[in-house]
Amino acid sequence: MFTKTITYNDFDNVERTETAYFNLTKSELMEISMKLPGTLLQDVADEGEKLTDEQRARRVLASLGNQGVTNFIKEIILKAYGKKSIDGRRFEKSEQMSTEFSQTLAFDQLYYELMVDSTKAAEFINNLIPESLIANSATSLSVVADKE
Repeated sequence: MFTKTITYNDFDNVERTETAYFNLTKSELMEISMKLPGTLLQDVADEGEKLTDEQRARRVLASLGNQGVTNFIKEIILKAYGKKSIDGRRFEKSEQMSTEFSQTLAFDQLYYELMVDSTKAAEFINNLIPESLIANSATSLSVVADKE
């Protein structure tokens, strides 16, 4: 789980700063990766190649297209959004929570930020990958949105 502080102006034009919580489990990441085109993860992995975020972004854009990147970023944000339970045993998520978050200008600010800045998109997505998955795998989900 990681937190993201988001500053935005609400619908009453009042500046707000909120902390949003995000988490994806290994099984959720697996489900998301199964929806991606066959070789995309291999194309953006660093196996022997030292790719920049911009190079990864271009490969993702070539594979998914503009609409695919847009859908992917939105899905990642909404699938990862939730709240940690008080006892720390669960990360609570629901379709209703995701829908409610998607209707806020905090979501709009985050979504826009990830779509226009490939470095921030890569950082956001990399923060979603559990450490145990990174330690046990040479391939990561360093998929980023392109600046263009």
